[in-house]
Amino acid sequence: MADLIQRESLADAWVAAMEFLLDRGGKSFHLDVAFPAARYEPGSPPWEVINEFLISHDKQELKTVVNTIFPEDLYSPDLGEEAAARLYENYAMSMRVHQRTGRGNDQETYFNRLISYPVTVGGTDGLSKQQRELLSDDGRFNQLDFYIDRLRRQRERGHRRSSYELGTTHFLDVDLRIQAPFRDKGIGSFPCLSHISLTLVDDHVNLNATYRNQFLVERGFGNYVGLARLTEFIARESGANAGEVQIVATGADPELDNFKVSELRRLIAKCHESMGTKPKAVVNV
Repeated sequence: MADLIQRESLADAWVAAMEFLLDRGGKSFHLDVAFPAARYEPGSPPWEVINEFLISHDKQELKTVVNTIFPEDLYSPDLGEEAAARLYENYAMSMRVHQRTGRGNDQETYFNRLISYPVTVGGTDGLSKQQRELLSDDGRFNQLDFYIDRLRRQRERGHRRSSYELGTTHFLDVDLRIQAPFRDKGIGSFPCLSHISLTLVDDHVNLNATYRNQFLVERGFGNYVGLARLTEFIARESGANAGEVQIVATGADPELDNFKVSELRRLIAKCHESMGTKPKAVVNV
């Protein structure tokens, strides 16, 4: 059965998810974790604890993981109406640099799929003239900008409740697609994050992210922070408020093949110490 974990903060949610997985002895399917999309600043507990653990095991730093979902350093809200456009422009420029240097998987990121989805890979048959006009010269589509504009217009028209979810066939099926048909065919390869759904309720943007498989140690905390920041960005640019982040991992992996249970429990204990909370022998879900 599905496992649900709800907490009042991003950090508490990740720690609770890890405790739950360790308590049950390993992987879970349909792990559902929810928390408010409140701002989490790098350096706040338990950022340093987790970051030091990852670096000590030759893994990517948290900031690198976060930036694959939302590169906040390139976003300047003080630019007002130009902020989003400048973000997209700066990110596209950074991606061109990555592609020229040939840095493997760095050539593709989740955020790049959101703002530069390869539509022509799956074909453009059936698109209206208006939809075709949304494509760039190389057949790519900024779906993030498209849906922010839809949210903004629906708010202006007084529609306070609307759902954007469960797109399965095409990039205009009202969700934010990550997986590209005919292109992402490798088992266990990019992308583990399949798609993102948005719901506008009571003027709050809520985000649901579905992972076909999520590595909770190497990626989990960074995923949580990146998705929370993405939710804040979408809410700000559409004029709404940030609501809740819900992350469903059809396969949740505490990576017991790569890390010892004892060292993961020490990691969680250090997280609790930095947060001023107490470890739980059993997680209530």
